[in-house]
Amino acid sequence: MTTVYLIRHANAYDIMGFQEPDTPLRGQGPAQAKILAQRLKLLPIDVVYTSPYERSHETATVYVKLAKKAINIDPRLKEIGTAEWTAKDFSREKDRIEDVLLSIVAKNRGKTIAIFAHGNLIKTLLCKIVDASLNVYNNKLFIGLASITTIYVQDTGLMQIVSVSDTAHGTALC
Repeated sequence: MTTVYLIRHANAYDIMGFQEPDTPLRGQGPAQAKILAQRLKLLPIDVVYTSPYERSHETATVYVKLAKKAINIDPRLKEIGTAEWTAKDFSREKDRIEDVLLSIVAKNRGKTIAIFAHGNLIKTLLCKIVDASLNVYNNKLFIGLASITTIYVQDTGLMQIVSVSDTAHGTALC
């Protein structure tokens, strides 16, 4: 079995609640990243992957410096634009993200993997695991900033959700 921590980046929104596709951490983001890194340091993480976008990479960098880990940048983990998705687009994207995750797991079977990414990517993968619709994606799931979503991937490829959007480390208080 492989454990995967899907970690949403810390805050990158400006005071108007907006972020560009490749935005650095802003506001409470740096403080959230530090708190998150302290929590992650307690976990037995073997390998770290991140989206190339600055907000995810910056969040991951705080952790890898603290834990003295290497970082793998994977362009397939970029944020997903969803503004005009159809059900067919959503189905394709769920399959694509599942393939990305399973390819990372195949390279790291039996290890504990931290993947620093984006809320939309994490929600899409969760919808794939539970076979949920675009409506569930749009209206029923929330992935908090600097949160940890945990899944197990069995050797058969079966994915199981353990926890979603965990912020017990207190980043929601920043």
